Amino acid sequence: MDLETAIAAQVGTTPPEEITQLVLDACKATKVSGLEKFVNLRELTINGCGLTSLEGFPTLAKLEVLQLNDNQLTDGCLEALQDAGLLTLHTLSLAGNRFSTLESLEPLVRPHLFATSRPLFARARSLRSLPSSATEPPSLC
Repeated sequence: MDLETAIAAQVGTTPPEEITQLVLDACKATKVSGLEKFVNLRELTINGCGLTSLEGFPTLAKLEVLQLNDNQLTDGCLEALQDAGLLTLHTLSLAGNRFSTLESLEPLVRPHLFATSRPLFARARSLRSLPSSATEPPSLC
């Protein structure tokens, strides 16, 4: 099932502006589309869909939780979130993607991008200074 078909199946006849949560896991999609009308969306889950790009990610000003786990996202794709107006986002999960370095997460630390950008930035900076013998991997969500 593609992303837009999954959205239609989950929403039914409910007007998009009344939807606050969408779980679109396991849909087939290489990019996010069809969400522009969901202006009151607070939680969006798009896990295991095969996403390779976040280009054109919609402006979702009220989004608080975004899960993009187990996709095919790689270095350089997070810059596309900078125009999405995710000012209320407090939880972002990117586990199981293909980021090769901590630096590839730097687009998330710009102060205008997310409400949590300063704590994440501080955490990311401290991770760079970890000795190579650190035994426990950091948790960035």
